[in-house]
Amino acid sequence: MEKLKDIFKTALQEAKKFLINEQTVAIWKDFLENLSLQIKESDKVLRGLLVKQDSAGVSSLRKAYAAVEKKLREKELSKRFELGKAVLTKGKESKIEFSIKYNKEDIKPFTIKVVDKRPKFDWAPVDAQLKKLKSDGRLLKASLITLEETTFDYMDDIDQVIQKQIEHLIKLESELDGYIGNLSALQITMLRKLLEEKYGEFK
Repeated sequence: MEKLKDIFKTALQEAKKFLINEQTVAIWKDFLENLSLQIKESDKVLRGLLVKQDSAGVSSLRKAYAAVEKKLREKELSKRFELGKAVLTKGKESKIEFSIKYNKEDIKPFTIKVVDKRPKFDWAPVDAQLKKLKSDGRLLKASLITLEETTFDYMDDIDQVIQKQIEHLIKLESELDGYIGNLSALQITMLRKLLEEKYGEFK
């Protein structure tokens, strides 16, 4: 009976730790999303992780293009369509553009951008061209939408970097706890005053 109580107690403690950890991650994730770029870049580690986040976005675009290439090799599509070369644009709004050949005519530009941390097709530039192809155009678009839903939506390159950013904030919280926890009530009151009046430009 005592052994069962110990097992239950341990399980309860682990569940509590998990819940606290999930809540902590959610708090710092929300905090991170609302920080200005200026404040994020003021921290050396976070600044480096922002660069990695941009690189992760580019990586996910390359993977998305490779997935399109593989998709167009399928029998039903390969006898109708041929994939053109991709042009990758890096920057604040990275994207990858390419053409797809149909009956010796280029449909372009197919565009994939990062939206909500996932590669997504921007259909606006090619929608009118696809409609002219009638059933073949519908087949191509439906196939690529399926690819987006079954493959692009599961690319978590950016999520992995954001997770590291959150872990960094949790580490900073622990360091600050260690420092502030040793301050007297007077020192904490003074610190609050200094943060509000002397260092308030970073609000």
